Amino acid sequence: IVIPREIGNKEICISAFKLGFPDINVNHIIMSEEIDRHDIISTFGIHNGLYNFIKTNFPAHRIHHFSINGIVKSIEHSKSNQTKEVWAFVENNSMLINLVENGKLLLTNSFNIKTPTDCLYFIGSIYEQFDLSKKKTPLFFYGEKSYFKLIEKHISHCHNIPNRCE
Repeated sequence: IVIPREIGNKEICISAFKLGFPDINVNHIIMSEEIDRHDIISTFGIHNGLYNFIKTNFPAHRIHHFSINGIVKSIEHSKSNQTKEVWAFVENNSMLINLVENGKLLLTNSFNIKTPTDCLYFIGSIYEQFDLSKKKTPLFFYGEKSYFKLIEKHISHCHNIPNRCE
């Protein structure tokens, strides 16, 4: 869960997280991280075993949710360009979508996907729900080329973010 700091503090975020995921307390530790430069708070759960492994073997390292880097990158890019943008990150049958405008996070959500068509469906839904122009509102995409090739047929300003392995 990611919320603006103006809505609440870490304790409120943790309470909201527990409300949304009531069964997670059994085997998970709930963590919360403030992203000061963007006034947002990220709250997530991490399995007890993984948490203990990381803290035992890498005690100096901080634990972050996998999505936070993509959220920060999209916020900062839209701020520097003073634009409204959609960002999609696809990896391991999961997609994170961010809608940002002038350095403000308007929406972040994740979806389970299996095919390029699933990916296109959720991206298209964001464009439709927020009345975004497929001809004017840019999409920045990170993921498999087969997904990108389908999406760029439907979004005029579709930019591929190359991964490190390409």
